[in-house]
Amino acid sequence: MKIIRHLIMMFAALALLFASCKNDSYAEKRKAEQRKWQNYKEANALEISTDSAYCFSHKCPWPENLYFQTYRGAYIRLIDDDTTKRQAKEGQEVILRFCSYDLDGNLQIDNHDHNIYRDGFNFVYTPGSNDPSVGIAFTDAVACIHQGSKFELIIDSKLGISEQMEAVVTLRIDVDETTIRNQ
Repeated sequence: MKIIRHLIMMFAALALLFASCKNDSYAEKRKAEQRKWQNYKEANALEISTDSAYCFSHKCPWPENLYFQTYRGAYIRLIDDDTTKRQAKEGQEVILRFCSYDLDGNLQIDNHDHNIYRDGFNFVYTPGSNDPSVGIAFTDAVACIHQGSKFELIIDSKLGISEQMEAVVTLRIDVDETTIRNQ
């Protein structure tokens, strides 16, 4: 009888322990991220368009709430873009100098981020790339910009670089300088 009572108490204690644990599954983190993005869009009255003719017909800087949604889901807002300058071609090195923020406006710093603004984030442009070390959003944004462009980019975690994917956080990136190197 004592054994049964101890087993019941042990199972009850385990049940309480598991019930009190916060479940941070990836699916729950993604749902929270999506809710936060929806709230951000509504609070900032963002106009999201997939119509490139409409968006790119605006003079720079685009209205503060207008973002073009790329076919894979990154959001870009041009601040300064000279269409007479060159666009990146496959295989060219692209350097972006930027600061990144979460949707609450907090500066995001990873182990290597302290050098990104000074040295730039370098990658070789490959249209349609899914390389997590570069991120889908950066690849898609480069297709829309030219040498010297300044732009804002909003990146869902599934489109970001590896560290952002792991953190499951949407980032707002302010790109202050774009360099496209000839090769």
